Amino acid sequence: MQGFLRHFWNEFEYAIVNKRFLVDDQRAARSAGEDTVVGGCPMKKGDRVLLPFPAGNRDPDVFDQPDQVTLDREVNRHFAFGVGIHRCLGSNLARMELRVTIQAWLDRIPDFAVTDVDAVTWSAGQVRGPRTLPLTFSPLKETA
Repeated sequence: MQGFLRHFWNEFEYAIVNKRFLVDDQRAARSAGEDTVVGGCPMKKGDRVLLPFPAGNRDPDVFDQPDQVTLDREVNRHFAFGVGIHRCLGSNLARMELRVTIQAWLDRIPDFAVTDVDAVTWSAGQVRGPRTLPLTFSPLKETA
């Protein structure tokens, strides 16, 4: 991945918007407005329905190879930052912060590698991130 980030830095926006894979706990509750059947599941008017946004982020009618992380995916209308009137007001700030953070990381730690993919653990809840991430890297050489 770091090779991709370095090679395609000018097109990095594609990598940032692929945040759609990191959204795991966003959902909205609604009530069915009428009796209906969705995906073989019958619902009666008034039934509570939970809408998990990540399911939309992996819709095969919208995304080619939806379960594959494709960092340079050009068509990427995901829900990671919400949609419509519920779109996150801070989405552009979040993209900029991520861009700056990754550039600073690559500048300071240019040769990192995950040493044990199976040992990576993730936090749960609204804020998702690694709890355990075993890495190796060379220390930054001081310049005189």
